[in-house]
Amino acid sequence: AELKFAGWDAIIFEGKADHPVYLYINDDQVELRDASHVWGKVVSETEKILTEEVGDKRVQIASIGPAGENLIRFAAVMNNGHRAAGRGGVGAVMGSKNLKAIVVRGHKRVEVADRQKFTSVVKEKIEKLKKDPVAGGGLPKYGTAVLVNIINSNGLYPTRNFQESQFEYAEEQSGEALAAKYLKRNKPCYACPIGCGRVTHHPAIGETEGPEYESIWALGANLGINDLASIVIANHLCDEYGLDTISTGGTLATAMELYERGLIKPEDIGDAPPLRFGNTEVLHYYIEKLTFREGFGDKLAEGGYRLAEMYNGVEYFMGAKKLELPAYDPRGAEGHGLAYATNNRGGCHIKNYMISPEILGYP
Repeated sequence: AELKFAGWDAIIFEGKADHPVYLYINDDQVELRDASHVWGKVVSETEKILTEEVGDKRVQIASIGPAGENLIRFAAVMNNGHRAAGRGGVGAVMGSKNLKAIVVRGHKRVEVADRQKFTSVVKEKIEKLKKDPVAGGGLPKYGTAVLVNIINSNGLYPTRNFQESQFEYAEEQSGEALAAKYLKRNKPCYACPIGCGRVTHHPAIGETEGPEYESIWALGANLGINDLASIVIANHLCDEYGLDTISTGGTLATAMELYERGLIKPEDIGDAPPLRFGNTEVLHYYIEKLTFREGFGDKLAEGGYRLAEMYNGVEYFMGAKKLELPAYDPRGAEGHGLAYATNNRGGCHIKNYMISPEILGYP
């Protein structure tokens, strides 16, 4: 939205800078500025430094963390700290161009053809959303994690790398549990009347955001992990390092199954925590190691498909077009399985969300 307020529809980057840079846009002012001083910084530090540097607290920032800089194949672009453009490794694309961040401030109006009609339609849709039991009830109250119990009870909550489709501890990582233990307040995306975003707090990390449904699943049930505190911290680490939580969890789940089936040997990981389902030590340890490509983390950084290839176990990779699958087992929602197969970027739930008609009863 801020880009549009600055008078631009899109930005195209070509080539590669010879040193770290960030793009600064202030309406018609467009500059590539040096970013050497924030290269290597986590996302929150990067945003703080650049916000102070441009002298405007209302600036909007999209940036990468160390994962993007180190070309992790599932690095994300983080918007305003916690909102991830996660799938497909777009953070690594920015890193490959030495582009640390895009910093935007706009002061222009966006005109519509018929403002009166536009405002009338918006009011009508907002009233409809308020009356809807999901958009006006479950989502603002429990966030996207309201889906945990719904999807689990329908038998399509992938567990332990899709070996099972229900998690016996789902209730302990549900939206209801998250709200009861860690929720501080709601935080909507820009101009959204629903406000399902979560601002949460954990003593070990302070105030953070999320985790969302997909992240709770990817860092929880798919790894056989039920400790919600560990999931909240792991989600925060992914945000700070700039990692796609779905592919992070999918890659770790692939590694766990390969390990438990004997394809990855104990000697392959050395003195690192054993890659066993349910082992909470795996989460924080390997998220850091893969971000910085240290030890076995260098292999994890290549993603689940390539990891499985390295150990002759591609059949244990759960994905489509080499992209790790999200939090819906297609065996319980065949239309959604078709969506995975036909989606142009593979294992994605955003483009063709067949869960709505198949499970939630929406067209």
